[in-house]
Amino acid sequence: MINNHLFNASRENARLKLDAHEAKNSFGYFIDIPNDWEGYSSPEGLIQFLGIHNTHQAFFQEILEDLYPLTDSDKKWVYSYVEFYEQISRLISTTDMRVDLKHDIAESIFDWQRILQYVELPCRILDFGAGCSRQGVSAYFRNSKIIYTAVDSIMASYTIQDLVLSYLKTLNSDFSFYDFLDYEEAGKPFPDISKASPSSSYHVPLWHAESNLPKKFYDVIIASHVHNELSEPDFLRLTRLIDKTLAPDGIVYVRSELIMMSTADFFDSVNLHGRDIVSILSAMGIIPVYCKYESNYMTTIFARKGSSHHKNALVSNAPEHSFMKVDKAIKVSWRTSWHFMRRTLHEIRVNKSKVIFIGEKYLIPRLLFNIVGLGINEKVIYSDKAFMENKTKDFYDDLKKFNPDAVVILSRKWPAIMHQVEVIFGDIFSLRRHHLFPVIFMQLNGRKREDLIFTKPIFGLKDLVDDSQSGVYTSAFPKLRSFSRDKEEV
Repeated sequence: MINNHLFNASRENARLKLDAHEAKNSFGYFIDIPNDWEGYSSPEGLIQFLGIHNTHQAFFQEILEDLYPLTDSDKKWVYSYVEFYEQISRLISTTDMRVDLKHDIAESIFDWQRILQYVELPCRILDFGAGCSRQGVSAYFRNSKIIYTAVDSIMASYTIQDLVLSYLKTLNSDFSFYDFLDYEEAGKPFPDISKASPSSSYHVPLWHAESNLPKKFYDVIIASHVHNELSEPDFLRLTRLIDKTLAPDGIVYVRSELIMMSTADFFDSVNLHGRDIVSILSAMGIIPVYCKYESNYMTTIFARKGSSHHKNALVSNAPEHSFMKVDKAIKVSWRTSWHFMRRTLHEIRVNKSKVIFIGEKYLIPRLLFNIVGLGINEKVIYSDKAFMENKTKDFYDDLKKFNPDAVVILSRKWPAIMHQVEVIFGDIFSLRRHHLFPVIFMQLNGRKREDLIFTKPIFGLKDLVDDSQSGVYTSAFPKLRSFSRDKEEV
């Protein structure tokens, strides 16, 4: 278990080597206004960090929309993931305190559905801002021969990562784990990660990362919901680590918006760094080879110029591969948003949906016809002004009689219009999506079947709902069953 005094002393010693301004803004979670991640008041409080993506609860339907249907292998992985973190909760506190893992499970499944399109397991993984090490656990439960490195600089998350990776070592005697803080406390040389063997993991404080992570080593570098949440010095450390450690044919997986539209006074407390990750990495010869708005967030994959991923993207006609010559994050975001709107409108047309369009008189023709060339037969179109001002019973009855499958709002007044749609139809449009531009898609439901495991909270194994023919979830990895309550099951 990590000694918080040692952690803080090591970090402060690293800050003393920097000038005062940089030291003040280094090695922390910049947008953690209440400093929740810098400590915890009780063991039960620490358990909360195992389900940190509960913050995405409001967008859960949108996140599920772009998940591929779960395979039997995915379901076995879910069982192992839930079983593992249920045991981690038990190690942290012997009370019955648990956290809903549903949102982290969905995010992790999405991440690896995309990452595995570019890399094969086992591979070498660098996880920057690793949270509860869900990416390392996710990869391990797919292939235990991985080489995994977690980098972090925050007390609570670093503590959980140490516990999680130590427990993997406990479950599997063939799995090695090295924490740099342990070596620092013992006064021993740090392990040489470049000589890592399969089935090994490393835990490195950010202030030791630049000088100790190996050059051109990692097949995949993961920065999931992290790069916009860093201070400027830590963000630049991330970009330098990417340049130094990315393998010639590796990828950088970034899940989140590439740039924040407004960087001033975040939560009325801090200014975000606002640095352009695309232009900085492009200057290093690392460019976006895939970008798509899906499952409610931008998903971007970077690779080195000349890599196989770059060459494959060059010969692809798919819109998500059309970013190699775009060197500004905002331009990548704009293009991604156009692709999203075209794709969604195309799906509405293919599904022969009945649609109500509500918008500004300039936006409707430009977006729907001049750019998209939309061919939706069953539709009605209203200006935003006419829609908001007409509140007669006959108008409402006509809208209900039309019985739309979707409402598309193209207006900067979209919050008020969405509210008015709810007044008329109730809360029937469960799927609501938009990205960057004031174009909102309200749809009756997702176009893909929702896997039953996501229909209720998942606090533990007892909450898993199976929809397979077997009717029983099974662990994907027998070694994990070593903590089964029934020894005869081992």
